[in-house]
Amino acid sequence: MIEGTIAIAAIKMPEDNQAGKRWIVLVYETEGETTTLKLNLFRKVSKAYFVDTHERPVAEGGVTIEDSLIEFEVMAHAVASICIEFEHGG
Repeated sequence: MIEGTIAIAAIKMPEDNQAGKRWIVLVYETEGETTTLKLNLFRKVSKAYFVDTHERPVAEGGVTIEDSLIEFEVMAHAVASICIEFEHGG
């Protein structure tokens, strides 16, 4: 994590078990202020989006991707789940 008042609660493989191609990341805001999370990952990201507790997409947009860096806003005291899809072969 590069920036943001966020705690990472969990990082897991999705229930459909895509053999390392996707992660589910659960985060929550810790200071009572809306913040932007910047997360630098070890591989290039092809797609990232918010998901619900059943790991279904819930919103289009809201996540910025630049190579292996993702960025998104989390509201004060909120919890967010993101599905991150990695580029093939990276």
